[in-house]
Amino acid sequence: MASKDDNLIVASTEVDEALATPTVIDGDEFDKARLDQRWREFCLNAEQYVAETTRPRPQVRQTA
Repeated sequence: MASKDDNLIVASTEVDEALATPTVIDGDEFDKARLDQRWREFCLNAEQYVAETTRPRPQVRQTA
C-alpha cells in the first residue's frame, strides 16, 4: 500500500508548462486526473460505437 508521502516525477518537453507545474503532485489528484481521462476516452469510444452500430445498413439492389 502506498503512503501519502510517495512522490511522483512528471516530465514535459514544454519548458513554460513545466515551470508552471507544481513541484509536488498529490497522488490522489493524479489518480483522479487519470480516471477523468479514462472516462473521456470511454465516452468518445461509446459515441463512436453507437454511431457505427445504429446506422442503417446500406441496401444493395440489382436492377435487371
